[in-house]
Amino acid sequence: MSGPAPPLTTGRRLVPGPAMRTGTAAAYRALQIIDGEPHILRGLGAPAAAARVPGRPLLCLAHLTDFQLADVQSPGRFEFLNGLAQDPRYAWAFPMHRPQEALVPRAVDAMVRTINDVRGPATGLAPALAVTTGDAIDNAQWNEMQAVLALLDGGLVRPDSGGPRYEGVQSLDWPSGIFWKTGGCGPAGPDLFRREYGFPHCPGLLQRALGEFRAGGLRIPWLACFGNHEALSQGVGTVTAAVSAALTGAAKPVRLAGLT
Repeated sequence: MSGPAPPLTTGRRLVPGPAMRTGTAAAYRALQIIDGEPHILRGLGAPAAAARVPGRPLLCLAHLTDFQLADVQSPGRFEFLNGLAQDPRYAWAFPMHRPQEALVPRAVDAMVRTINDVRGPATGLAPALAVTTGDAIDNAQWNEMQAVLALLDGGLVRPDSGGPRYEGVQSLDWPSGIFWKTGGCGPAGPDLFRREYGFPHCPGLLQRALGEFRAGGLRIPWLACFGNHEALSQGVGTVTAAVSAALTGAAKPVRLAGLT
C-alpha cells in the first residue's frame, strides 16, 4: 500500500510563523504551514494558460540545483571572512559560512526521497530524469563530492571529516562570536546569531547532523552540470598549491595575517 503523496508547494507552503525568540535585529520564527500556490503555465509571449498542459505531455524533469554541500570542518574554508562583510575589499566574498550548513546532507536526502515519489503538478507524470545545474558541492573537495554521489546514487553518506568531536567554527571554544554556537554560549557570551537574531540553543545538533546515514538515492537517471563551486575554493578562489596544502593540513586559518 502506497503512502500519501509527498507535499508540493501547490498544496502547501512554509512561511515564517510566530516569533519564538527575539534578538536586537530580528526575531527567530517557527515555520508555519499555509495554503499552496497555483501552478501557472508560462507561455512564450502569450498570457498564462490554464492550469493543465494542453495536448499530450512528453516528459517530466526534476531540477535540482545549488546544494553547496560543504565539509563544515574543512581546514581550507575561510569562514572568518564573514567578519569582514563591511569591508569593501572583502564584501564580495560574503558569506563564507551559513548557520545551517551542517544540515545540508539531510536536506538533500529528504529532497531526493520526495522526487522519487512525486508527480509533476501540471503533467501528472512521474519524473523521468533529474538534472542538477551546478554547485552540488561547496569547496571543490573530493569528500564533498563523495557525499553528493552517495546521496544521488544511494549509499553511505559520511558528512563527518573531523575527529571524535565536531571541529569547526561553530564549536563552543572557537575564538570568534560571529558564528552560531548551537550548543550554548562560548567564552565571549552569546554569539552574533543568538544576540542579534534570537537563535536557540540546540545541544547535540552538530553531532547528529554529522552522523553517517544510508541514503536510498534517486530511482531515476540523473545528469549533472559543472559549477564554480566544483572547481574553485568556496566558489571564488583558485585552488592553488597553498590552498591545496591548507585543505589537507592540520591547521585552520582564523584571520588574515597583517590585516589593517
